[in-house]
Amino acid sequence: MSFLDELQSFIDDTGDRLHAIKDPALILQGAKDAALYKESAIRIHDEILSEEKELKWYGESGHIITLDQERQQVCEDVKDFLLKLDW
Repeated sequence: MSFLDELQSFIDDTGDRLHAIKDPALILQGAKDAALYKESAIRIHDEILSEEKELKWYGESGHIITLDQERQQVCEDVKDFLLKLDW
Protein backbone atom coordinates (compact mmCIF):
# COMPACT_ATOMS: atom_id res chain seq x y z
CA MET A 1 0.00 0.00 0.00
CA SER A 2 2.92 2.39 0.51
CA PHE A 3 3.47 2.42 -3.25
CA LEU A 4 -0.11 3.61 -3.79
CA ASP A 5 0.36 6.29 -1.14
CA GLU A 6 3.54 7.44 -2.85
CA LEU A 7 1.81 7.46 -6.23
CA GLN A 8 -1.07 9.53 -4.88
CA SER A 9 1.40 11.95 -3.28
CA PHE A 10 3.20 12.30 -6.62
CA ILE A 11 -0.09 12.96 -8.44
CA ASP A 12 -1.12 15.57 -5.86
CA ASP A 13 2.29 17.26 -5.99
CA THR A 14 2.21 17.37 -9.79
CA GLY A 15 -1.28 18.87 -9.75
CA ASP A 16 -0.10 21.57 -7.35
CA ARG A 17 2.68 22.52 -9.79
CA LEU A 18 0.69 22.79 -13.02
CA HIS A 19 1.00 26.58 -12.89
CA ALA A 20 4.75 26.19 -13.42
CA ILE A 21 4.29 24.72 -16.90
CA LYS A 22 4.87 27.41 -19.50
CA ASP A 23 6.07 25.37 -22.47
CA PRO A 24 3.80 24.41 -25.36
CA ALA A 25 1.43 21.61 -24.45
CA LEU A 26 -0.89 19.30 -26.32
CA ILE A 27 -3.32 17.52 -24.02
CA LEU A 28 -5.02 14.51 -25.62
CA GLN A 29 -8.06 12.82 -24.10
CA GLY A 30 -10.28 9.93 -25.08
CA ALA A 31 -13.97 10.76 -24.73
CA LYS A 32 -14.75 7.18 -23.70
CA ASP A 33 -12.33 7.38 -20.76
CA ALA A 34 -13.50 7.54 -17.14
CA ALA A 35 -14.88 10.86 -15.91
CA LEU A 36 -11.95 11.37 -13.52
CA TYR A 37 -9.47 11.41 -16.39
CA LYS A 38 -11.65 13.75 -18.42
CA GLU A 39 -11.72 16.17 -15.50
CA SER A 40 -7.93 15.88 -15.19
CA ALA A 41 -7.43 16.80 -18.85
CA ILE A 42 -9.57 19.91 -18.44
CA ARG A 43 -7.75 20.85 -15.23
CA ILE A 44 -4.35 20.46 -16.86
CA HIS A 45 -5.42 22.62 -19.80
CA ASP A 46 -6.92 25.30 -17.59
CA GLU A 47 -4.13 25.50 -15.02
CA ILE A 48 -0.96 25.38 -17.09
CA LEU A 49 0.32 28.79 -18.11
CA SER A 50 1.45 27.83 -21.59
CA GLU A 51 0.55 30.36 -24.25
CA GLU A 52 0.51 27.60 -26.86
CA LYS A 53 -1.79 24.88 -25.57
CA GLU A 54 -4.52 22.67 -26.98
CA LEU A 55 -6.92 20.14 -25.56
CA LYS A 56 -8.02 17.59 -28.15
CA TRP A 57 -10.77 15.06 -27.63
CA TYR A 58 -11.05 11.71 -29.41
CA GLY A 59 -14.69 10.63 -29.45
CA GLU A 60 -14.11 6.97 -30.23
CA SER A 61 -11.18 6.36 -27.87
CA GLY A 62 -10.75 5.35 -24.27
CA HIS A 63 -7.83 5.66 -21.87
CA ILE A 64 -4.97 4.45 -24.08
CA ILE A 65 -5.61 6.58 -27.15
CA THR A 66 -2.31 5.62 -28.80
CA LEU A 67 -3.62 2.05 -29.14
CA ASP A 68 -7.30 2.78 -29.69
CA GLN A 69 -9.39 3.32 -32.83
CA GLU A 70 -8.16 6.87 -33.45
CA ARG A 71 -4.44 6.17 -32.97
CA GLN A 72 -3.58 7.32 -36.49
CA GLN A 73 -5.34 10.65 -35.90
CA VAL A 74 -3.47 11.00 -32.59
CA CYS A 75 -0.17 10.60 -34.45
CA GLU A 76 -1.21 13.17 -37.06
CA ASP A 77 -2.34 15.65 -34.40
CA VAL A 78 0.91 15.31 -32.45
CA LYS A 79 2.93 15.75 -35.65
CA ASP A 80 0.90 18.82 -36.66
CA PHE A 81 1.27 20.37 -33.20
CA LEU A 82 5.04 19.87 -33.19
CA LEU A 83 5.44 21.20 -36.73
CA LYS A 84 3.64 24.46 -35.94
CA LEU A 85 5.90 25.28 -32.98
CA ASP A 86 8.60 27.87 -33.44
CA TRP A 87 11.68 25.78 -32.64
